[in-house]
Amino acid sequence: QDHGKLLRGVTVLMLAQALGVKKRSATNWALAIELMHNASLIHDDICDGDICRRKNNTVWSVISERTAICFGDWLVAQSFELAIESALSSETKNIEVVRALTHTMLSLCEGQSSEFDQKPILSWKNYDKHVLAKTSSLIVAAGEGPLLLAGVVKYKKIIKKALNCLGIAYQINNDINDVTGENIQTSHSDLTRRAPNAVSVAFNSLLLSSEKSNFINWLLSEDTVQTDYWIQQFIDAGAIKVCKMRSIELVQEAKELLDQIPEEIRLAFCPLIFHLERSSQSQCD
Repeated sequence: QDHGKLLRGVTVLMLAQALGVKKRSATNWALAIELMHNASLIHDDICDGDICRRKNNTVWSVISERTAICFGDWLVAQSFELAIESALSSETKNIEVVRALTHTMLSLCEGQSSEFDQKPILSWKNYDKHVLAKTSSLIVAAGEGPLLLAGVVKYKKIIKKALNCLGIAYQINNDINDVTGENIQTSHSDLTRRAPNAVSVAFNSLLLSSEKSNFINWLLSEDTVQTDYWIQQFIDAGAIKVCKMRSIELVQEAKELLDQIPEEIRLAFCPLIFHLERSSQSQCD
């Protein structure tokens, strides 16, 4: 896991340096992104009922849901304050970074709330839409902020498309870990909560039409007794392998897109790409 590596913040700092953004401005934007990320995790834990994250008890489970909600909101406020400071301390004084953070917050809320829908997400199209809102939005913001602060628009579309690919790959790897039990603190929580999961999507895509009803009926039920049974079905059908290959393909697509931009800018995304390549490789071993 990358929890201690602050990959979003690292991406901000490396990209900002490549673009010539002032250190103070870059640092404030990196902090804004990381605080927004942590706020989203605190709120997610409340929504999901998770009592453990990063091998520690979650805020709401230690104190209370009410305090955790307030603390998450406080982090969001701090994030916007830092975004304003980032804009004002940059040479461009581009306040558009605050608007970008607002759009990120909106996407996070939409992505999280979509998990409350009773209809399971079983197509890659719907899965990608969900992940682009909930996971990719903060990764994209890590790249978008330095570009706005530097007043560089030339590579914005390419970088955003590449980061969207990396964001989906990132979530797929997390989803695999949830199903296989690699994330000890949240093992099988997606299936228990019927949350969107790439392995479920891949499994559904491998089933014949006549075979899908039993799986969908189980997803629509509240049964947890058969969770291990369905996980074994995922493995036997090759659903996890499909997810691993899709993750690898997305990372490769991102690398090909980033090959179109100058090397000094491209290098800023190396830590994130390296993390995803290493995760994909370890899952393929």
